[in-house]
Amino acid sequence: MKIKKLLAALLSCMVIFSSLSLAMAAEPLSFDLTVNDLNGATQVKLYRVVSIDETNGTLTYNINQKYQDIFDELGVDTVAGLETQQVKDILDALEANITDVSPAADRTETIAASQEGFTLTGIDMGYYYITMAGADGTIYNPMLVMVPEQDGAGYKDTVVTAKTHRPTIDKEIKEGTSWGSKADADVGDIVDFRVTVDVPVYADNVDPADVVFRLTDKMSTGLTWVEEQAASVTDGEGSPVTGALKAGGPSSSKGVDGTTVTFDFDYEKIKDESSIIVSYKAVVNKDAVTGVPGNNNSVDLTYTDDPKTGGTFTTTPDNTTLYTYGLNVTKAELGNADIVLAGAEFTLTKGGSKYYFVKNGNIYTAFSEEAYSFTAAGDTFSGTPKAGYESLETVTGAVDTVVSGSDGKIVINGLDAGTYTLTETKAPEDYYIVSDTVEFTVAAEKIADNQDGLTGSVAKSSGNENTAAADAYYYKTIFNSTQYVLPKTGDMGVKIIIGCGAVMIAAACVMLWARRKKNENQE
Repeated sequence: MKIKKLLAALLSCMVIFSSLSLAMAAEPLSFDLTVNDLNGATQVKLYRVVSIDETNGTLTYNINQKYQDIFDELGVDTVAGLETQQVKDILDALEANITDVSPAADRTETIAASQEGFTLTGIDMGYYYITMAGADGTIYNPMLVMVPEQDGAGYKDTVVTAKTHRPTIDKEIKEGTSWGSKADADVGDIVDFRVTVDVPVYADNVDPADVVFRLTDKMSTGLTWVEEQAASVTDGEGSPVTGALKAGGPSSSKGVDGTTVTFDFDYEKIKDESSIIVSYKAVVNKDAVTGVPGNNNSVDLTYTDDPKTGGTFTTTPDNTTLYTYGLNVTKAELGNADIVLAGAEFTLTKGGSKYYFVKNGNIYTAFSEEAYSFTAAGDTFSGTPKAGYESLETVTGAVDTVVSGSDGKIVINGLDAGTYTLTETKAPEDYYIVSDTVEFTVAAEKIADNQDGLTGSVAKSSGNENTAAADAYYYKTIFNSTQYVLPKTGDMGVKIIIGCGAVMIAAACVMLWARRKKNENQE
């Protein structure tokens, strides 16, 4: 009696179970099944849950004995029709009870990598539970499909579209007010990152607690994750998603090749969002690479792609690149550029902000006052990170001047694009300063007129003496003279000299006038 009630319920659940014409006996009893919107190399399994048989023009419907217990547990006993929720319950019950090994599938097919769907011929009449699984990270939700489809006058081959979802990620870095895949900055600058992530949709019976959803960000050695400013998660409209990250928030581990930051999400808290945006920060540190290949930052997403088995898939990483540039100065004798000069000293500023330096070999790495507070200790300085820059290491042994070496070179790394002032504070022994300040502009070379077009090289701008292949340095030769050189017209020195001369002339005139008056009085 119970089986009869269940059969009646299933008949009511599926519209096509309603009265069939005896004329059906003349139609073929097997049909084609087409499944569209599959990705290549997908395995498809068909389970014939209910068979439809024809005998002398009469159609009968029989639950496959392999699934009898499943239907018994549902307790569906109405013949008047089933509610939508009851239909979903049938599908959920099948999903929860059918495994990869038991009961065995009635038919298994694997489509070629080049295909986006397939057609199976000779499918016996019935209701089929269909599962799909691929190796490319596509999430497939199971389906309950009738073969054949009902078509007014009769029946036709069944065509269905797979219910799929494949999350994507988009990593960006901020340059000014724009977002893209490339940016440039000073050592010590804090840079902003954001990752836009699609949130997958699973079948209703999937427990959110069982879903793995994790971003893994890998920062190169030139970038330090700013833990103090943690991370924020918002929806596509920019509103915060409360509790999106699991307890404890993001975690990090530092290795010889950089820092890995892991963001584990609570799927229950994000499942109703179509996408989320994860924002966080890093600071450019003393190990930053100048020029190409730049300082890479990549992120990938690991997520559950097969809830039935707990299988996961990790996406191809999406990357951003942060560039820094440099200054390459040569000191030489005025009138004889082949004679290079050691011992010239300079300071460097940008927009009124002073730079300090740590020397490694013949290269100076610049540190801006924006990130550090520097205090003197003898001839060297210690730089303590300012608020918001706590992730930076304290700089020790820094200096506030750079000195040309035996090759006449001063090489400074770690500069952002911008306009700088190099001030000569001391000339080499037996030489004089020709011009005490030099202003230069580091202009980022672009492939196109947009942020994403950065190449990591300095453009051949006016004043840049680099005529070779593009690289990350602004080149400049600064001369010293063997003779004292009067400052250029218009310079403050000229004004001072002229002023002093005027005073001396005036004083001489006063003295002459006074002597003349004295002589006149004596006469």
